[in-house]
Amino acid sequence: MLTPKVYVSTFKKYNNGSLKGAWLDLGDFDSEVEFIAAAKKLHSDEADPEIFFQAHENIPSQCIQETQVNWRYVDFYKNNPDIADHESAAAAFISVFGVDYLGEFENLFYSEEQSKESFVLSYIDSIGLLNDIPESVAMYFDYDSYGRDLFISTFHYVNGFVFNR
Repeated sequence: MLTPKVYVSTFKKYNNGSLKGAWLDLGDFDSEVEFIAAAKKLHSDEADPEIFFQAHENIPSQCIQETQVNWRYVDFYKNNPDIADHESAAAAFISVFGVDYLGEFENLFYSEEQSKESFVLSYIDSIGLLNDIPESVAMYFDYDSYGRDLFISTFHYVNGFVFNR
């Protein structure tokens, strides 16, 4: 299982040409306050360390900045640890719905698809839309228009992932 991590340093060290710091696993902390306290303790050689995250792993870039982690994502991860294995899907989800709706990820994630077109074809097949229509009539079905309507009214397609609205 992939866990969200950040490489914690300080601005002072960075500005003095040092990359000294350490990777901290965000899942190890019960709260953001506890995490920040651990980060500051790591850099207790400075009087008032300004924490700086030089790198991150397994956390969508929308959920982290140089000096701040969106703890809603960390809380969501701790309740749904497999989500880190699907960082790309989580990032796509956040880009559509925002971090506040991460709790709905499981309900709104539909599938991973190569393209909108492949999704439309598999969706039509899965619901049996054309099963009762003679092949001579089905060949006139407008897949493009039907697909456009699906993505206007029912689904979102982002970076290879499909979500219900």
